[in-house]
Amino acid sequence: MIKNPKAGFVKTRLMPPLSGDEAAALYRNFLLDTFSNVSILNGIDLHVYVSPENLEPDLLGGIIPEGVPSLMQEGEDLGERMINVFSTLFTKGYKEVVIIGSDSPDLPVYMIERAFVRIQKKSGSIVVGPARDGGYYLIGMDTLNETVFSNILWSTDKVLTETIKRADEASLSIDLLDGWYDIDTKEDLKILLKSRGADYSVKYLESINIEEKLK
Repeated sequence: MIKNPKAGFVKTRLMPPLSGDEAAALYRNFLLDTFSNVSILNGIDLHVYVSPENLEPDLLGGIIPEGVPSLMQEGEDLGERMINVFSTLFTKGYKEVVIIGSDSPDLPVYMIERAFVRIQKKSGSIVVGPARDGGYYLIGMDTLNETVFSNILWSTDKVLTETIKRADEASLSIDLLDGWYDIDTKEDLKILLKSRGADYSVKYLESINIEEKLK
């Protein structure tokens, strides 16, 4: 699930130290890294769902790999949009579906593979990858369970806690993966600079002398 890399509308929590144009350019590189990384996954079909906000102008040209289906996200909030992604793909006949976002450009692909393995091992379970900011970077399932998307305060540090609570209330099993991080703060940028899994993003940060901006 991705956004259009439009200045002033993406990675705004990184402004400053970045300008609007720099934040948008960095996000574009997040997408390039993400698609580059997931391209090595075997036996997995990739689908891209684009946020409907701020699509004019369309700045995604040259980012989404050729042949990868690109559709619009549908729903009033993030929960509804994820429900619709799962519903659409299950309707198409997929048996396991995993959703990732676009704010973790160096997410190791083995963690995505592990999510599919765990779904296959325990039918009906929900696999979640906890993010260090209190949300999650991944969610997967083999059956649509809308409960875990209901009454969640999205974009807060309570998302994961509330998701687990909704699952417990509905007697649903949640399998937690190892934690990872989204890129939302200056401290996150410092971590990303040392990453070996986000070449496009790191090279861009180096090109704008990010270390000087972070002082």
